[in-house]
Amino acid sequence: MAGRAAGPHVIRRRAVRRIAVTLSSAAVLVLALVVLAAQVASAASLPLVGGSGGGRAWAATTARCQEAPLALTAAPGSGVRVTGVQPACVGRPLVVSLYDPAVTSSSAQSLRFTGQAAAAATTTVPGGAFTPAAGLVPRVTVDGWLVPATWTGQQPFLRCTVPDAPGASCAVTLTNLQQWGYPSTTTWLANLAVSTTSATPVTWQVDVNLSDPGLPFVARALTDGTGGLVLVATSGCGDVPRVVTVRGTTAWGSFHTVEAGRTSAIQLRGDLTGTGGLLTCP
Repeated sequence: MAGRAAGPHVIRRRAVRRIAVTLSSAAVLVLALVVLAAQVASAASLPLVGGSGGGRAWAATTARCQEAPLALTAAPGSGVRVTGVQPACVGRPLVVSLYDPAVTSSSAQSLRFTGQAAAAATTTVPGGAFTPAAGLVPRVTVDGWLVPATWTGQQPFLRCTVPDAPGASCAVTLTNLQQWGYPSTTTWLANLAVSTTSATPVTWQVDVNLSDPGLPFVARALTDGTGGLVLVATSGCGDVPRVVTVRGTTAWGSFHTVEAGRTSAIQLRGDLTGTGGLLTCP
């Protein structure tokens, strides 16, 4: 026996239910697509940086604190001295890797040094013993961010940096060196000139390596012969090399800055004995 045919009102209710189900499914699909797009956009907005060991990239959750390039030299013992860390990075993780570009075998490994950025002019990060060859290639991360850096191997006699101006540079040259004493040299007097090619003034900072073999002895006392130097930092008296970092006073007008066509003159006196205003070692 055939069933009774559905009336018009029943057919309308079924059609409405089918339409409602279809619209509900479409709404769920649209919502899922919106959520997925938001997640992708959020992930895309996070900067990706390489892991400190060169591993898989990860999303950084903190802002970059270092823009200026860093200068690397060998530190006493088995570490690397890092110069130019900006104040915003103090206390952040600092990782230095040094590669030998002449070694191309798959078994070649990099030298790795880890530590935290310090408030001083230079930060020393420890690692294993190594030969600080001039040809090593650096890779540096500060708080997970890759930062440009230069490696010069052994600490030079003089080095000029501009810590507060990313991308700017300066130079310091020895213009005259006098020495005296009897029967052997006990005092030297060095005249230096700080310069730059920048068309706008840059604030300079100078590192002086008292252990440089070009000097007659390693000074135990260092004095500011200019009268306008401000001590930024010194290494320990037992460190090799023994390094002193200075900058110009802001009380002398533009003395603390240099620009193209305008230099600043520095005079330093090193003594084998006695005391100095910038450094005194036993």
